[in-house]
Amino acid sequence: MVDVGRYSEQTPWPLLLAADLVLIAVRPTQRHVLAARPVLAELAERIAPHRVALAVCATTPAGTREVCAAVEKPAAVTLPADPRAAAVFADGLDGGVCSRRSALLRRAHHAALHLHATHHRYTTTVEPASTTAAVSAGALLREA
Repeated sequence: MVDVGRYSEQTPWPLLLAADLVLIAVRPTQRHVLAARPVLAELAERIAPHRVALAVCATTPAGTREVCAAVEKPAAVTLPADPRAAAVFADGLDGGVCSRRSALLRRAHHAALHLHATHHRYTTTVEPASTTAAVSAGALLREA
């Protein structure tokens, strides 16, 4: 999983085109939904529809349904509104330690397991080192 930041002229298209799944983070607000629409339209021109989904953040089940209906995309990840846990991750509140009972932490863990099980492909053969190309995300960012 790679966070490529906000959509802009600097968006690393080679990385997005190579991704198994591209998630667009959106909150259940009119502002976020309106901002997501042109990004999703641009992605639809370049990436197969089944490889683009939403990560609906700070939401409720009803909020997720509304966002998905408004942009006509499924949510691959939904994260609940949990301001205290979010402050731990964003600002280091409580020494950067989040309670294991946090709804945000539990849901993020479940989402990570689901994404890994759904999109991670194991390779059973190993290619010789001389024919394996390694490209870092930094190199992709510089090329974009």
